Amino acid sequence: MSVEKRVIIAGGRNFNPDKKNLELSYKLLKKLGDVSQITLISGCARGGDQIAIKLSETYGYNLVSHPVSKEDWEKYGGYAGHRRNKIMAEDGTTHLLAFW
Repeated sequence: MSVEKRVIIAGGRNFNPDKKNLELSYKLLKKLGDVSQITLISGCARGGDQIAIKLSETYGYNLVSHPVSKEDWEKYGGYAGHRRNKIMAEDGTTHLLAFW
């Protein structure tokens, strides 16, 4: 019986989620197991977070999205992104793939 891996993919807002970085990420994820065993978690921000979305669209990974809503930005201000990151980390995460 294999255990599901839950992988946050995140990175700097200026990181380029291009084809080269998408392929590198896919190669790294393959080391964890089959696509069916892995769920990707994304904060949905521009930059590195987009890799998870593109991997899901391209290779069929399950995706859990945690965008910061307009209401959260209004309520929490600059802390909204940090709050979202904490929620993502507590979402059963087993691995982190981070780009800077």
